[in-house]
Amino acid sequence: MDNLKIPFFLPTFQVIPSLKIILPHIYLQPDFKERLPLFYAQRRKEVVETFVEGIPEVVNGTSYNFPIRLKWSDKLGLTNISVGFAAGLDLEDDVMPKFVPHNLGITNGYIAGIIAMQYVAELGKVNL
Repeated sequence: MDNLKIPFFLPTFQVIPSLKIILPHIYLQPDFKERLPLFYAQRRKEVVETFVEGIPEVVNGTSYNFPIRLKWSDKLGLTNISVGFAAGLDLEDDVMPKFVPHNLGITNGYIAGIIAMQYVAELGKVNL
């Protein structure tokens, strides 16, 4: 295990009790842009979208009943995960590519985080 090399930061969640929010901190592979052509060619976008389509069925009957929308770019991949009307994660790719949270609470923070982690996992399955 000492020689295990992780090429990017692992996902974490930050709990802020005073604000009653849970913020996901999800980083992408530094070479994610190089992975995108194969990601699309291998139909991994469809895998992520199928994953997201199953979420409403899981949360059905709970207090979470907001739309989930994904915004895609050919050059940047998944650029926005919208969970609700004004909450979600936005891609920031300046120094260390990551998803930046905005207006998240508890449930939608978890949901946005698991979607982002699924996307990063699918990107990781692409062999360059």
